[in-house]
Amino acid sequence: MTSRRNRLVLTVLVVCAASFYFSCSQPDDILTRVDQTELRLWGNAVVPGRFTPAVQNLPTNTTGMLYELWVADDNDTISLGKFGYNQVLMVFLNEDGEERSDSNLFMLAGDVLDYTDIFVSVETDPDAWPALPGPIMLIDRITAPTSNQVEMVFPLSDSLWDAIAVFNMESPSDSERTRDDGYGIWFCSYVEKRDSVQDTLSLDSFELVHLEDDSLPQDTIVWYLDNIINIVSKDTVRLFGPDTLPDGTIEAIESRINKIVRFDSLLKADSTWPYTMIDDTATVYYYTVGALDSFNYDDFIQYDFGMPDYSSWGWTYKGWVVSPTIPISALGTITPAAYEVNQIPSDSLIPGIEGGLLTTGTFADPRWPDYDNPFTIGDSGEQLIPPFPGEDFLEDMPFVWNPGGLVPGGIRGTVFITLEPNNFTDTTTNFPLFAFIGKLPEFQWELMDDVGDLEEFIVWPLYHSNDSRIGFPKIVVDIRRY
Repeated sequence: MTSRRNRLVLTVLVVCAASFYFSCSQPDDILTRVDQTELRLWGNAVVPGRFTPAVQNLPTNTTGMLYELWVADDNDTISLGKFGYNQVLMVFLNEDGEERSDSNLFMLAGDVLDYTDIFVSVETDPDAWPALPGPIMLIDRITAPTSNQVEMVFPLSDSLWDAIAVFNMESPSDSERTRDDGYGIWFCSYVEKRDSVQDTLSLDSFELVHLEDDSLPQDTIVWYLDNIINIVSKDTVRLFGPDTLPDGTIEAIESRINKIVRFDSLLKADSTWPYTMIDDTATVYYYTVGALDSFNYDDFIQYDFGMPDYSSWGWTYKGWVVSPTIPISALGTITPAAYEVNQIPSDSLIPGIEGGLLTTGTFADPRWPDYDNPFTIGDSGEQLIPPFPGEDFLEDMPFVWNPGGLVPGGIRGTVFITLEPNNFTDTTTNFPLFAFIGKLPEFQWELMDDVGDLEEFIVWPLYHSNDSRIGFPKIVVDIRRY
């Protein structure tokens, strides 16, 4: 804006000097002010037989919701009007659902270059806060038409380009490591760790601590030893001893030392493990192991998926699974995206799309749990689950569940993550903005790798697809100022 004003000032000075030198008059309209701006929303799709241009992959607005076009700067935010869109006919609609008489044309009273940003928001209909934008769906900086094309895309697109996610199908809330695999969807990795403890005091470092804990044997001195034997950092190993003998003497410390392995594992040990449980509180377990005893424990791991936090833009992530094994009565049916998902009949983008839906829950950040787990065993706050987004579909299901869960054999479904505006209240279906899509395994044996560990499955991002027919919406803006 400053550079434009500088150019205008320079032009005025040059024109005035020329007028004085040549003693001639200056046309009144050489510096005419811009009183209004035309903005046309375009796309790169070709629509035979129609003159109305089509945007790219903009979903039909869902029931009870509209889009709204805005311009803004640091001081003001101006609405250019609400609109609907029909992705099949590729036409813009008015608030009543009829085709707009002005098609894709929006008018601004004044110069659009007085503003810095242009964006499309998602609004409820009716709008409880008409003066304020809802979740921002597409945005770009406003630039002069001759210097750069304005293309509105989803916020933080560069970050979303590199994001990825994985899921595993462990079902920890049943307290069994090998039972009911294939009934859960957790957006993290799962590893069954195997380790051993040697009965020796020759450890790297330790701190002598005395515990006042009724759950531990009396007259014990406890050593805490952190971050050893590859147990994750939150875990500790405790050495108990010396013991008090019946005659009141203290037994030599070298003669009877047991190690108590403490780890915040979600799953209890199998009955075949060599352990004695000392304490069982929530998700903390203690096991006594002898010399060179080995033990297994579960470890849910969250890698850096690179998924942007969209909470400040008014969006959250939501996990879903769709499959022919899920009855429509569970929640409802999928709301498709604005593009064809069965372009290749032998390799559908969303296998099982004709089936019913279940949601694993809403979350803003994959490093933290989602907001609810209605189908997980146990009451809220007491559920044996990893601290990451996901769900066990084991309890309180609204239908008769299938043997094999989500992987009954010979039928494939899809796991996907959508981005959902925080004003979207429909709980029976998804918002049609698909961020990540992955396929469920078809058979139970696909759940395990060669050594018996649970596999993890990739949920691929759709944003950076090279195929313009799929992926996120984009709107090109044609600007004319006069």
